[in-house]
Parts: sequence; structure tokens; C-alpha cells
Amino acid sequence: MPGKMIPGYDPKQTMGDCHFDKCAAQQAVAFFEECLSRSV
Repeated sequence: MPGKMIPGYDPKQTMGDCHFDKCAAQQAVAFFEECLSRSV
């Protein structure tokens, strides 16, 4: 299975009552882009 990085871990089997919230994900990405920086 492509992308399976942790041997024996099945995220679909252990996710429980979860869902993906696209709006919340977009807000998190916007926060990182706007508020976080790093020094090189």
C-alpha cells in the first residue's frame, strides 16, 4: 500500500468516530503560512 509509513498501522481501522474537516485544515495551513516563520 503506497504511503504506508508505519508498519502494522492502519489509520482507517483505528480512526474511530472521526472525519476530515476541510475548512479546519485550510485554517491550520493559513495559520502556518501567515504566522510562523523560521530563521535560516
